[in-house]
Amino acid sequence: MPDAARFSPHFTVAEMIESDVARRHNFNNSPNGNERIYLADLCNFYLEPVRSLVARPLRVTSGYRCPELNTLIGGARYSAHIDGRAADIKVKGLSAAALMRRIYRSELMPKIDQLILEYGGWVHLGIARRGTRPRAQALIISVPGLYLPYTPPVE
Repeated sequence: MPDAARFSPHFTVAEMIESDVARRHNFNNSPNGNERIYLADLCNFYLEPVRSLVARPLRVTSGYRCPELNTLIGGARYSAHIDGRAADIKVKGLSAAALMRRIYRSELMPKIDQLILEYGGWVHLGIARRGTRPRAQALIISVPGLYLPYTPPVE
């Protein structure tokens, strides 16, 4: 890790663990050693390349979530966010659908475990556990709980 306050050149520890909900409920949303390793991998090998791909800063709306926080917000029971292996991202001036399409069509896709276009207007990018093969799954959620295979529009 470059330094204690950053996981990568453009992604800070603070933004990867930020949560108003955790703060309001007094949860300690600090990742441990393994979670920090995954967060560093996520930032350096996935989020930095996505930032370069779109040539704009990314806004992380949800990164690491302690188990209590994940439960409280209704996250998936085995969410990759709990391990530090996922981030929900947005890009100013770019729709979530356009961001999803760019990532899906990039060299990154085979290395991604899950890429999900979320109905709330963001993209979830999850990475595989170390030692496991990424699923390269691309999904879309148009209503809560309904996951459908993602097919990019024809250009």
